[in-house]
Amino acid sequence: MRPFAVEWVADAATELARIWIGAGDRAAVTAAQNQIDKLLERDPVGNGQHRSEGLYRIDVSPLSCTYTIDDVGRRVEVTWVWYSP
Repeated sequence: MRPFAVEWVADAATELARIWIGAGDRAAVTAAQNQIDKLLERDPVGNGQHRSEGLYRIDVSPLSCTYTIDDVGRRVEVTWVWYSP
């Protein structure tokens, strides 16, 4: 089965950049973002928690994200990110 394409909406990407700029450990933020992308590419349902009406959450310290899944198009859209050490 082919992996899901992971896309970050503009607001989430901007917030991720803001978090990275202000982070004391930028390498940890970068590693968490890379791990989130890999987990969502492989299995967005199994690697996250369903929150409500198609919205999921994933936590990889020091980041947490919300996202939606398009099963037919094999796409995951990260809708928001926040710092959660």
